[in-house]
Parts: sequence; structure tokens; C-alpha cells
Amino acid sequence: MAEGWTWDETLFAGTAVHYGRGRLPYAPALVPRLAEVLALDGTGRPPSSRPRNPPAASVPTPGG
Repeated sequence: MAEGWTWDETLFAGTAVHYGRGRLPYAPALVPRLAEVLALDGTGRPPSSRPRNPPAASVPTPGG
């Protein structure tokens, strides 16, 4: 940040009312792609908090 510079809290005052009218829509494929990349499954839980599948039961091999 430049020496002596401060943020002007009023810089974007009043712009929110124009946002919906001027913003371009998201690409139709964006949401499905995000769901795929982020491994979202519709549960509302991130992948790291979902229960993991238990390991498959080992099947005995002949002679083992």
C-alpha cells in the first residue's frame, strides 16, 4: 500500500442499486462445474466433513 494512502469508505457508495441491472449473468455451466470441481453432493456439507466410506472387507485368498 502506498505511504499515506487510506481507503475512502464512500468510494462506491450508491453503486449497489445499479448492480443487478448492469451485471452480466453467470455462464449457464458455472454452477454445475463448481459443484463438480468442489465435489458437492447436495448435502450442504463440505467433502472434508462427510463420513468416509469404511474400507472394503478383505476377501481371503486361497492358501492365504
